[in-house]
Order: sequence, then structure tokens, then C-alpha cells
Amino acid sequence: MLARYELWGHYVAHLSVVTHPGFRGCGQATAAVAALTSAVLSRHLVPQYRTLEANTASMAVAYRIGFVPHATSLAVRLGS
Repeated sequence: MLARYELWGHYVAHLSVVTHPGFRGCGQATAAVAALTSAVLSRHLVPQYRTLEANTASMAVAYRIGFVPHATSLAVRLGS
């Protein structure tokens, strides 16, 4: 598993987590994102967790930690 954040601008910390399929469902991603969120907040940064709404497992990680939906992005692919 890998968890990290990337600083967007001066204050927003975009959180990321990737878990090997063989280790999903064990709570490791939730623990990692919770620890990362705590570290980000201790640095007085704003944590941001983004995922697709269709990714229910990732949405569940965010909800367990206390993140709430704030905005929705729309991607459009134009044909040729």
C-alpha cells in the first residue's frame, strides 16, 4: 500500500492511497488515510480526498474518516 499527499497551492493537501488487491478490505487504507489526514492537519493544511463516486470502497474510506462530499467534477470526452 502507498499513501501520500501532494501540495496544491499553499494550503490544500491532495491525499492519495493505493492498496494492493490482495490486501483490500482489511482497514489498512482507512488507517493510512486517517494517519495522513492527521499529519496534514497538524501542518495547518486543508486535506482533500477525491475519488470517483462509483468507487464505493474509496468513498467508504473517506466517510469512515469523516470526509463529507463538497463538490462534483464532470469529465466530458469529445468525439472526433
